[in-house]
Amino acid sequence: MMWRLVLSLALLSGFAGCGASKPVDPDEYSESDRIGLTLTNLEDARNSPARLAEYFAAGSALPSRDRLGKLSLRMKGPAEVTGGSATAVIELDNEEDGAKVGEVTWSFVKVGGHWKVKEAPLP
Repeated sequence: MMWRLVLSLALLSGFAGCGASKPVDPDEYSESDRIGLTLTNLEDARNSPARLAEYFAAGSALPSRDRLGKLSLRMKGPAEVTGGSATAVIELDNEEDGAKVGEVTWSFVKVGGHWKVKEAPLP
């Protein structure tokens, strides 16, 4: 009988935690967070020319896949957003050894509700 009580309490305590955390509402993301997500997606797509182009605004120069493919991208602080345009300082690290390559400022533009890279200089 005691084992049933212990099992019941264990199950109830497990279920009490379920649903305790509120689901993330996409509207709660800041524009800077959305730009960070664009960088993450770009990093995932960088070895596919077609997919990489999806994250750049029309008419923007795509960086060399050879150079970009070896770099880890990370926003340093929040992006500065003004309406449908933004800039962000991007930290670049060598993916192989983690060595810092440099910091550059990239510009972004909002197209159809999504942030796209407008200019992406590399050191």
